[in-house]
Amino acid sequence: MDRTRYMALYYRKNREYLLSVAKKRNKNNRESLTEYRKKYRATLEGKEATKRAVKRYELKNKEKKKAWGRVNRIGCQPCIVCGKIPSHKHHPKYTKPLEIVFLCPLHHKQWHGNKV
Repeated sequence: MDRTRYMALYYRKNREYLLSVAKKRNKNNRESLTEYRKKYRATLEGKEATKRAVKRYELKNKEKKKAWGRVNRIGCQPCIVCGKIPSHKHHPKYTKPLEIVFLCPLHHKQWHGNKV
């Protein structure tokens, strides 16, 4: 068995453990990882990688991209939960691109994490 196949099987077998170890490592080294990523994105290779990732995301999420394009013309309003400004524009349904909800960064994060 070649090394690549062995590693793939090992990963599938131990996925939960490996993810938990990586999560702890990332949590403990957040600042250094952020700095590393920032430096990488500043390089030519990092910029090209970012462009490829954005292009892939846009191809996978055509409805979202279309909705964002239409909504960019709408001005910002206060958060519907707490009334704070600045707020993010959130689409509950991307099929209805002009139906948006304004949420402050905290409530936007909660919406996606806990479905407020």
